[in-house]
Formats: sequence, structure tokens, C-alpha cells
Amino acid sequence: MQIAKIMVLLTSFIQACAPLKRAHWEPETTNNTTLQKIIYYASLAGSSHNSQPWKLIVDDAHHLRLFADTTRALEVVDPNYRELYISLGAFLENLKLAAKAYGYHARISIPSELNTKKAVATISLESTLSVSKQQRDDIIKMLEGRCTMRGNFATKEIEAKDSAYLLKQSSGAKIIQTNCETGKYFSKQTLLAYKQQNSKKSVQEELAFWVRFSNKSVRKHCDGLTTAGMGITGIPGRVVQLFFTPKTVKGKTFVDKGIEKTAEQVVHCGGWLVISSKQNTPADWIHVGRQYERVHLRCRQLGIGMHPMNQVIEEQNFKTAMQTKVSGETYIQFIARLGYVNHYPEPVSVRRSVSAFCQVTF
Repeated sequence: MQIAKIMVLLTSFIQACAPLKRAHWEPETTNNTTLQKIIYYASLAGSSHNSQPWKLIVDDAHHLRLFADTTRALEVVDPNYRELYISLGAFLENLKLAAKAYGYHARISIPSELNTKKAVATISLESTLSVSKQQRDDIIKMLEGRCTMRGNFATKEIEAKDSAYLLKQSSGAKIIQTNCETGKYFSKQTLLAYKQQNSKKSVQEELAFWVRFSNKSVRKHCDGLTTAGMGITGIPGRVVQLFFTPKTVKGKTFVDKGIEKTAEQVVHCGGWLVISSKQNTPADWIHVGRQYERVHLRCRQLGIGMHPMNQVIEEQNFKTAMQTKVSGETYIQFIARLGYVNHYPEPVSVRRSVSAFCQVTF
């Protein structure tokens, strides 16, 4: 009898600690449900540390303005806001696709000179031809299915046909195979840059700010890096949820484990996605973000995992060396490891409600 009671209590305990899923943040009901859904699906875009650094002002049912929310910037690893603008580009790419799913063409205008105090983009939604239910479902499924994967990937090279599909309409992107000289260089430099970056107290502090170990913290913030989002699942994930705190992130054990895991990740992949630009301006960064999101959205269809790993271009000494050896006259703006996977998990990266980042003025 006592054993039975213990088992019941243990089961309840494990269920209570189960990681919260994105389904808890489904679109709210508003007077303009179509527009609200378009905005919600746009917000499923990738962003550094899942910081979701976007603000949206809705001037009317067909006109929107996108702003950078610099209160969500990663001031330590991204002081120039390059990754922030890349995240905004990913948001715009999702918005364009979501609008298409509901029968609209999103006409996006980006000023030639950008700053964080003014709108980084204006969006006009224009009615187009009707979209079939199947077309809509396919787009929504693709938007909902995108997820970052941090586990080990197969080391098989990315096939030429799959590379061509992933890079379609992304002229600044290329895939470097892991086993070639340049691919091995990326693996080595990424690990070294990770070690250097995560030895810094300022970096540890920033990461700790965005970590959401407990379900209580996840519910409160609806953003950041959850245990499931970091790939810590099962019993270890439950232990982390219960006993780890943001302070844990700054401890030597946590840092060493991160280095150990990164050492495995950089050799367990089939290729490196590299996106470069001819210029190095915020407008270019937004364009890079749109390319990144475009590639990432296609990965699931091919059973390919993606894991952004930008430490090499976040640490200035590594960035300079990488530019000299690999990039030439272009600027490397985004790096991710790619690889085939046997199983694609359910996306678990949580999202804020639309009302939390969207202001309606009409």
C-alpha cells in the first residue's frame, strides 16, 4: 500500500514538473481575429535567447509598423544589435508567410537608414486571391513546426538536392560540409569561441537573466530559454527545473557542462549554414534574418535539424580571423550547424501573447 501511494505521488510530481509547451500561448480572441493570427504566427520566428525583441503598432487593419524593443537586446554578446535586427528580419519573413496563408500580400518597406528609435519596417496588407484550406494549413504547419534543435545530428553530409532546396531565394547563404577543411575549421573555432565567451562573468550574467528553469518563471515571462528549449528533457530536465536557479548558470559546473556539450555538437553535424552580406548595416542584418528564417522553415520538411551557433562572430578576435580566412569581401552575419535527424521534436519555445508586444491605435 505504501509503495502504491509513493508511486502515485511520484507520478503526480513528475507530471507537475512537466515542461510547459507553446500551446499555452495560443492566439487570443480579438475583434480582428485574422490580423491577430497573422501577428501571432509572425511571433513564432526565431530570436537570440528567445528574447522576442519586437514591438508592433497596428495603425489600422491593413497597416502596421515594426519597432525594435531594445529592452530585450543582448547588450553583452550583441552590443551592436546585429542579432536583434536579424531576429526582426525573421519576424518579417514569418509575417509575410502568415499573411499569405490568410489571403494577403504583405508589402514590406524598410528605410535605407535605420535606428532603434524609429520603425524598422512598415507593412501594408493587400488582399489577394483566395487561398485554399490546404495551402493555408501547409503554411501554418511550417510556421508552427520550426524549432531549434540542440542535440547531436548525423554526420552525413547535406545532400546537394537538399542544399539547393534550403538555399533557394537566399543568395547570401551557403552550406559548408563538415568534413572539408573549412568545415573542420568552423567546428574548431566555434568550440574555442564558446569557451572564451562563456568564461566571462558578464556573459554568464546575461545568460542567467534569460534562463527560465521553473514553470513559474516560464509562465511569468513567456520568453527566454526553458529547460526543454535548451534540450534538457526527461528526468534530468525535471531535476534542473526543481533545483537549478539562474545563479546555477554562473557556476563552474554548469559552464563546464556547456563546454562538454558544445564539443559534441560541433562534430555531430553534417554541415554549417553561413549567411553573409555585402554590406554591414542594420538593413543588411534584417535581410539576413529573413534568409535565416526562410532556410529554417524548410529544414523540418527534409528532416534536418538547425542550431544557430554564432559565438565565432560574437567574439571579436574570432570574428576577425574568420572574416580573413573564410569570408573575403563579404561580412559573415549568421552561422548555424545543420544535420539530418531521426526524430523532429514538438516545438517547445514559448511565446508572449500578442497583446504583450502589439499596440492597436485605431
